[in-house]
Amino acid sequence: PGLSTELCGGTHVRTTGEITLFKIVQETGVAAGVRRIEALTGRAAYDFVRAEERTLEQLRDTLKASGDALVKRVESLVAEVKTLE
Repeated sequence: PGLSTELCGGTHVRTTGEITLFKIVQETGVAAGVRRIEALTGRAAYDFVRAEERTLEQLRDTLKASGDALVKRVESLVAEVKTLE
């Protein structure tokens, strides 16, 4: 109730299975109480996710950390930079 359940990508699909992989990449407000969600589907969504995974892997390798430790390492580095500034 009170929420739109419409999903339209310019063309309508018979079933959501036709959309395949669905990756939200941006959400913005377009009017009072109205949100716009932009997403990639299919191969474009897969390529986006793979690129994000490669970026995370590079960060893990560079910072010698993974999982929660990666977030803590970045937070620590940001705090250190602020202190040095």
